[in-house]
Amino acid sequence: MSESSSTPVKAEHVAGESPPVCPSVQRVLTPAELAAYDGRVPGRPILIGYKGDVYDVTGRFMWMAGRHFWLRAGCDLTGRMSDSPHGEEILERVPRVGILVDRRR
Repeated sequence: MSESSSTPVKAEHVAGESPPVCPSVQRVLTPAELAAYDGRVPGRPILIGYKGDVYDVTGRFMWMAGRHFWLRAGCDLTGRMSDSPHGEEILERVPRVGILVDRRR
């Protein structure tokens, strides 16, 4: 697996405790990797970044073409929420599927 590939992060199991029923598996994406999920490739998830998290907006009517008004999917939208008529509570309606990291730091 190359350094730029997305690596799943699995929840740790602590000895002596019951394993979780559904372990949390998340993707780790860089901004460059997130850009590949902009809605232009049919069948590929449509993802957005916000405050270090990655959300899957696939199938959401307002993101069907990878665009939501003037915003594009495949981007980190942190700081852009103030441009919208709603707040970040709207993200509670879509699955959080990963973490957005900047490996250049």
